[in-house]
Amino acid sequence: MLKPLNGNSETTLQFIKDKIQEAGITFSLFSPVTRIATGKNPYGFNDCMGAVIDFFFQGDYFKKEYSFNDIFRAYLEYSGNSIGKLNTFLSEFRQDKGYKKNFSKLKALKINKLP
Repeated sequence: MLKPLNGNSETTLQFIKDKIQEAGITFSLFSPVTRIATGKNPYGFNDCMGAVIDFFFQGDYFKKEYSFNDIFRAYLEYSGNSIGKLNTFLSEFRQDKGYKKNFSKLKALKINKLP
């Protein structure tokens, strides 16, 4: 689903991982998260996922034939993470304070869009 950087999608994925770390995003988004005692994701994790995927989606890092929802579902499968009430989350996450904070951290890096 990722557009290749330097001819390789793995290079694109590593670039995204590096930028997440550079932005100071606190979660390891490409590994299964340790859930809290109630079985839910830790506070702020979903907002981080939403911000990262949306930021790079808006930056054209994904092939055009995939929708945001397709990419989000593929990310969940790839990372081993999940979100309860996914459709509700996908319709509302951009209003969350945590999403806005993490999106701003990535935006501050002035990462170029892909052609």
